Amino acid sequence: MKFLLSLLLTLLIFSVSAQNNYRLKGKVLNKEDNSPVVDASVVLSNCNMGTSTDKNGYFSFEQIPQKRVTVKITIVGFESKTMAIELDQRSTLSIDVRLTKGNRELGEVEISAVKKDRSLFQEPEQEPLSLLTQKSIVTSDDIENLGALTLVDALKTIPGGWVETRGRKVKQFVSFRGMKYPYPSYSINGIWQKEFHESPYFFSSSNIESIEVIRSSAALLKSLNGLTGVIDVKTKGVEKETLELTGRYGSLDSYQSSLSYGNKINQFDYRVNGTLWGTNGQDDRNGKERLGNISTELNWTSEKLRVKGYLNYINGERQLEIPVEPADAKFSNRREKYDPLSSLLMGVKLNLRHSERYASELQIGYAARNPKYQSYDIKKDKTTEYREKDSEVTFNFIETIDLEDMGIWRLGALYNYWYAPEGKRFYYGNKASVHTVSGILTGEKHWNDFMWDAGIRVTREYYEDWGGFSIEGSGGKFKSVAGIEDQWQPATVQTTTGVIYSLNEDSQVALNLSGGSIAPRSGALNNDGEKPDSEKRLNIDLGYSYHPWTGTAFKLSLFSNRRYDAIGYSGKTIEQADGLIMELYKNSEKRNLGVECEFKGNLIKKYAQLFANVTYMNPQEKVESEWIDDEETPNVLGNVGINSEIQKFEMNFLLNFTGKYENDRFVSKQWIAENGKAPLGDFTDVQLKVAYNFDLGRQQHGKIFIESFNLLDKKYQTVAGFPNAGIQFRTGFKLNLM
Repeated sequence: MKFLLSLLLTLLIFSVSAQNNYRLKGKVLNKEDNSPVVDASVVLSNCNMGTSTDKNGYFSFEQIPQKRVTVKITIVGFESKTMAIELDQRSTLSIDVRLTKGNRELGEVEISAVKKDRSLFQEPEQEPLSLLTQKSIVTSDDIENLGALTLVDALKTIPGGWVETRGRKVKQFVSFRGMKYPYPSYSINGIWQKEFHESPYFFSSSNIESIEVIRSSAALLKSLNGLTGVIDVKTKGVEKETLELTGRYGSLDSYQSSLSYGNKINQFDYRVNGTLWGTNGQDDRNGKERLGNISTELNWTSEKLRVKGYLNYINGERQLEIPVEPADAKFSNRREKYDPLSSLLMGVKLNLRHSERYASELQIGYAARNPKYQSYDIKKDKTTEYREKDSEVTFNFIETIDLEDMGIWRLGALYNYWYAPEGKRFYYGNKASVHTVSGILTGEKHWNDFMWDAGIRVTREYYEDWGGFSIEGSGGKFKSVAGIEDQWQPATVQTTTGVIYSLNEDSQVALNLSGGSIAPRSGALNNDGEKPDSEKRLNIDLGYSYHPWTGTAFKLSLFSNRRYDAIGYSGKTIEQADGLIMELYKNSEKRNLGVECEFKGNLIKKYAQLFANVTYMNPQEKVESEWIDDEETPNVLGNVGINSEIQKFEMNFLLNFTGKYENDRFVSKQWIAENGKAPLGDFTDVQLKVAYNFDLGRQQHGKIFIESFNLLDKKYQTVAGFPNAGIQFRTGFKLNLM
């Protein structure tokens, strides 16, 4: 293994060719008075690269892969400008651009789908382009407008997004289009995270530049369980020296403070951020939290080599909220918490552009978690505590090759090692040592306005040591069961193929077919105490994208998802000898047909922007050879938002609707016998933020704001026994001091 790693690093760093990349910088000015134009979008449309101007009107590009580029500059209130430019590899070309006042409006810039080079050499982990209409992006501005403190908070407006909130060990689950078990995977800067599901609601949003979500089951590059979608978090970098300070305080004694500093020096930039937040939670519900994040990002770019590194450390205390009726009393008789809660995430990406048609990327990821779990059983007057220590390391190597007439191809190999010396959660006391290997091959080919792509990923796990399977009978006997040693698990396969056709410059049609198998999560058991069968899936995505002018976009998506031996919760639990409660799974046959509509556009000239999305689906489950509606998944999910700015005032309004559903997870048997499954969802959540901007000096400015949540004061539940706290308020400030 050491020899292989050394060889890969040597190839990546020292394989050098004579081909240089190109550089461009410039300044955007108001033609009337030569004042700088701030936050203008600058796009190199023929190589799909983009940036925005800083507060002095400057922009810059490094690592431009081709000599001739088309520069398009757009911003609200000005006429767009497009220029064809030829670059010189010996020096950085500098340009000044003057814009004329006009009525063209800008929202999210949409790039035409069919492009020969979409930065695959610089970002080889990009998903198939035929998923154009299935991709959603949350920007740092969106995160600020939402008042999102964590990664999960920032995902609430994704089309088809469904957040289930509870106070147990995994506090919040996020899924799309009802696809669960397993839930969508996560990656950070494109690096896959195997065991991250207990971290998203601890991950501070102040360190996030953007979030890319593939809602479709066809995600392939950034996830080994891509058949449920993938969430890719891009951490923040800087283009100039920055110093930011934010603070919040509000209901339930909630607070948040963040301080970040960053700078760019020639080819090197860095950013350091520290964030603290906490809450006392709802009265008498054991919901206290005190959490801190320290993060840093480093970037270095030369003509051929790009290095990106990040580190995120989380530490603090989190109590597990006590459920109320209709939850079973066995859950409310415990006082549980993690103290301390400790997690370290690190990653490095090295990208080498050998030539115009050949690039290599090595990704290295590392995570170490060491939370201390404590539980006090009131009836037994007994305290249980232990460390759920685990770690993982990932190596992912991707080669990108342009074979001209045969298209662009990517070939990759991944290795992950996960180790938990004392096991995790329900299987504490049983050592886990799991090796994962995976290979991927994808290709895409363009013919004028038509494009085809396809890919296959094969994954297999090797259990060096695992004590969570082959268990029969009562769950109370877990610790006495001999674990699996030195055994390969069956391979899982994912495939995808798709086509895109550009009807004109403003609209595209995309079709994607995908399928494969999904292994049950390590340690899952069914009602018989056995490992559930692997799930097989077949998915179809058909989408239409239309963006008639800058700042307006409309997307329509039709999707079909068929699941054989679908893995899901059975609704039953078992109590182990040490008092821990474990949820059990089942296999069944499921299908889901649905449609999504999404719109973004400017209203009332430059003063307001509207976004709206709605997902309607018809999930069904086969019971005794008959298809019945899956009442445990909502049929309708929707969002409507208005973002407005008038002079120095801002207003951000959001309405979220989640349709009704029901289940019996955590519900007492007596309550079910009397009432049936617990009714959930069926609520409208209204959120409003009002802000005032002010100047502090020549280059400094600030903002004060008031945020309100659940304005209708509906104490809705997304998981039985864990009601929302009702209407909440926060007030705060943000200062940009450089």
